[in-house]
Order: sequence, then structure tokens, then C-alpha cells
Amino acid sequence: MRQSVLTFPFESRYRLENFFVSDANVLAFDWLKRWPFWLSPDKKGGGLITYGPRGCGKTHLLHAFSSMTKTFIIPRAFWQEQEMTRLRQQGDMYESWALDDVQRHMRDGRCERTLLYILRHCHQHGKTLLMTAHHAVALWQLELADLSSRLSAMPCVPIKHPDDALLHAVIKKICQDRRCAIDDHVIGFVLSRMERRFDMVLRLVSALDEESTRQKQKITIPMAKKILTMHATDSLSAP
Repeated sequence: MRQSVLTFPFESRYRLENFFVSDANVLAFDWLKRWPFWLSPDKKGGGLITYGPRGCGKTHLLHAFSSMTKTFIIPRAFWQEQEMTRLRQQGDMYESWALDDVQRHMRDGRCERTLLYILRHCHQHGKTLLMTAHHAVALWQLELADLSSRLSAMPCVPIKHPDDALLHAVIKKICQDRRCAIDDHVIGFVLSRMERRFDMVLRLVSALDEESTRQKQKITIPMAKKILTMHATDSLSAP
């Protein structure tokens, strides 16, 4: 499998130069490369839905896409308060819009009507719309037939939990950025015992870096075992 570079799907800075592509996210990556020709190879516009489990990198991918394309990410407050006038005022200068965790908003008919308005507005003004969700559209349990039809017509692309090759590259890159030393066999030890989530990677490496600094030595397997045990205990005690 090739490893291309576009952006990094976990960092708060969403840097463009550090994104590693693997089997877990290559389909979404290829679709984003087609932008803005999501309707057809010779026609701009349309929408794209990426979906997958928590921690697979959907939100980070959306923000990375935004930084690449100058996309307007619709604020949560606009959605919740039905602020369509403000949405148009701030969003119409952008060629593309994005809406994160859209399935979470589908609480009632009013929210569905808001999304339908957004879809119609993007269509009428030739804007692309990128959305993220936890599940494919067929599982959203929508009430509005028009909304369901429009969403079902969009490409709906899965993002899986990151595989070992991707996570290995991610851990190595973070450690390089933090200037903390870690050997490949230690990364392998961590990978065999951690959840396959980018947010977990960031938490673990941050804790390993702090422990490495405290002990004034590079990251070792005993150190990794200690941190993994602490994180497992925290997860069990969490409400």
C-alpha cells in the first residue's frame, strides 16, 4: 500500500504536510482529491459524506479539507439556533461548506428541515458540501423523504479505524515532532495493546513523552507498559 502525504488526521493544527494514507482512509482520500468535481469529472458541485466510528479521524479530515480548500465549516450554533441568515452572510463567500458530525444533529424534524435548507442552498449556488457522520445514511432514520432522497444520492464513503501501518507512522511522526526517541519495537508493543483511535494515539504519546522527560531517557517498553496500564485504569473508572 502506498503512503501519500496530504495532511495529518489527528493534530489540533491539522497540518497539510503530514497526512498518511492507508487502506483505512484511502477511499475518502481519493474522493477528496476529486474536489470540486464531485458530481462528475466535468461538473463542479455536489456533496460527500464520510462516516466511521469514533476516533477514526473524520473530524480531523474535515478540518484538513477545509484548510486545503478554504471551506466554510458551519458552526454548531448556527445549526442549533436556526441562524440561516447569519449562515448565508458568513458562508456565501466560500465555494465549499462542511458540516461535522451531522448525524448527531438529527434529533427532530426541525433539524432535518435545517439540513434540507443547507442542501438546497448549496445546490442552488453551486457549492460543494462535505459532511461527517457515524453511520451510512441508510441508518440515520430520517423522517423527511426529500432529505433522505437527496442524502442517499450523495457518495457515502467509509473511514475505518486506522490500521497498524497507519498508526505506526502516526506515532513515529508525533514523536519526531516532539523530539522524543522511540524505537520501532516499542511502537509495536504499544500498537498491540491500544485502542485503534487517533485521539488515543495523541493521549498516549503525550503521556509517554512526559514520562520520558521525567525519567530523562528514551521511551522504553516498561515505560509504555506503565502508561498503557494507567490509561486502561482511567478508562475503566470513567463514568
